[in-house]
Amino acid sequence: MVSVVAPGAGAPPPAAPSLVHTRRTETPFHEGRAGLLYRDLLPSRLGGRWVASHIRAARGGPVSDRVHHHALRLQLIYCLSGEARLVYEEQGPPFVFRAGDLVMQPPGLRHQVLEASAGFEVVEIASPAWHPTSI
Repeated sequence: MVSVVAPGAGAPPPAAPSLVHTRRTETPFHEGRAGLLYRDLLPSRLGGRWVASHIRAARGGPVSDRVHHHALRLQLIYCLSGEARLVYEEQGPPFVFRAGDLVMQPPGLRHQVLEASAGFEVVEIASPAWHPTSI
């Protein structure tokens, strides 16, 4: 798939620094991609500059994810608890991503979550906040 975009397209808007305090009780989980549960940690998304999500598996076992990639500048994923088996295209065999691990994913890298344990939770930070995901 080839996309043609204008110069500067996909660049995040100018920074608008502000203090953000997100309370667990004010940002409930909702079902998102691949049957995982998502909670938005930056409801304002800072004007489209960043998205931060608290993501968890509803139950352990296979994840209904498909090989996909994102058009973004930065994606960091930190595992809070549990574990998942991930695979990244041309990065070797699937591996176990455990509590305390961090993945910094380059833009456009194709990947897939194969399975997750009960109690698997991550925090994901990406920029820009709104970015296409291609399967």
